[in-house]
Amino acid sequence: MKILFIAHRIPFPPNKGDKLRAFHILRHLAAKHEITLLSFLDYKHEKKYADDLKKFCSSIKTVHRSPWRSNWQTACYLAKKRPLTLGYFYCADFNRLVRDSLRSDRYDLIFVFSSSMAQYVADYEDCPKILDLVDADSDKWRQYAGYAPWPKSSIYRLEAERLQEYEREISHRFQVCTVVTEQERRILQPIIAGDKLRVVKNGVTLPRLEDVELEKTHEPTLLFIGGMFYFAYIDGILHFYHNTLPLIKERFYRLKFYIVGARPAPSIRRLARDEYTEVTGHVPQVEPYLKKSWVYVVPLRVAPGVQNKILEAMAFGLPVVA
Repeated sequence: MKILFIAHRIPFPPNKGDKLRAFHILRHLAAKHEITLLSFLDYKHEKKYADDLKKFCSSIKTVHRSPWRSNWQTACYLAKKRPLTLGYFYCADFNRLVRDSLRSDRYDLIFVFSSSMAQYVADYEDCPKILDLVDADSDKWRQYAGYAPWPKSSIYRLEAERLQEYEREISHRFQVCTVVTEQERRILQPIIAGDKLRVVKNGVTLPRLEDVELEKTHEPTLLFIGGMFYFAYIDGILHFYHNTLPLIKERFYRLKFYIVGARPAPSIRRLARDEYTEVTGHVPQVEPYLKKSWVYVVPLRVAPGVQNKILEAMAFGLPVVA
């Protein structure tokens, strides 16, 4: 089959949750089908990753999504009574790219990764469409509202309501909708039309045995890995650092805590003032930290879907406390 694969960010390198899932779905489909990939670039330098995906795709076309324009459109959508997420991921150039692709080629299937990208093919009916919702986004924003201070909590609650209505509406336009866990399916089942909701679970590529030989440090070491700009991770780490870590330090005085992940928020960077806490920012590889740590912690209070970081830690034989 010829498949048009639409993603909200280029699925390479597979180094974070959504990219991991998108990449492995794309790789699996490419084994038997011809793939045309259309995706956004968060950063212009990501265009180089198209070369890494050429062995899976017959055609790759990308559009850089300007952060300032995305933020401006998000603000505009507040008055439009539509989900802010749709405004953040709408781009006229990308819409033209999708329309041109649909006019120039005939596809047997359209696969859309994430509900925010469904808007580009919602009205296209010339071939079957699959929408990977991944998580129950409306429920995620509802959880955010429970932990965020006002006025963010009000905005998050409004986004949850709008997204729930959008999820109900968009499900009528796709033949199949998929989610990552049975829990997500139960949350969305009351609002998804008909019997079209399916669970497609995440997995992890097992490392070679020689790669998992752990290099433990003498000092007890805790580890967390994740993009430290993400609300759920910031909230979880700050709560853990201020409420749980002091109790552990009563038993292990020289405890080391590694917080590994790109773009750490100022509140996270400030934790590095503690000589036993290291905030690394982006690292080229996370494996060295997985090898030398004693315990992997996942102290998330808001955690939709499945945390691939848990699967990766377990694949390295690292004990996990979540």
